[in-house]
Amino acid sequence: MGVPARPEERAPAAAAGGACQLLDLYAVETLLGIRFDVAAAGQSEGALTCVLQQREEGYPDLTLAITPTGATPESFKASATPPGATELPGIGKAAYRLVRPAAGTDPAGPGAGAELGWLTKTNQIMVVRCRLPQPAPQTEADTMGERLVDLARFLDPA
Repeated sequence: MGVPARPEERAPAAAAGGACQLLDLYAVETLLGIRFDVAAAGQSEGALTCVLQQREEGYPDLTLAITPTGATPESFKASATPPGATELPGIGKAAYRLVRPAAGTDPAGPGAGAELGWLTKTNQIMVVRCRLPQPAPQTEADTMGERLVDLARFLDPA
């Protein structure tokens, strides 16, 4: 799968630092089908984060969080997997996928979304979440859940 040509108008996500160093705006656009323009990073108690957004819109957004851990696959499944998530084989040591309905009906709030979390082979917990704009149908969130698998494989190749 090719990455689109890189026009000059977008600064690289890596320039924000933190977990953004792992994200390439053009690869994300190719894998998820969403164009993001801005990146912001954070760090707290060893955890790195990155949020991608569009310049003029609150949603969609993409969040990546990376946390070092001593978790085993069993403890990850027991304590890090949210209720309602499905186990996802073939990503890291253990993984889950969760598709969420819209949080409400506020047109300015997030619509449906998807989340993927996994325990990497290098003992980190990575969580990537994409929230879609209102009124994104649930089917879009389901598709996004599938696309996040491709992004996870890009971020943490086997």
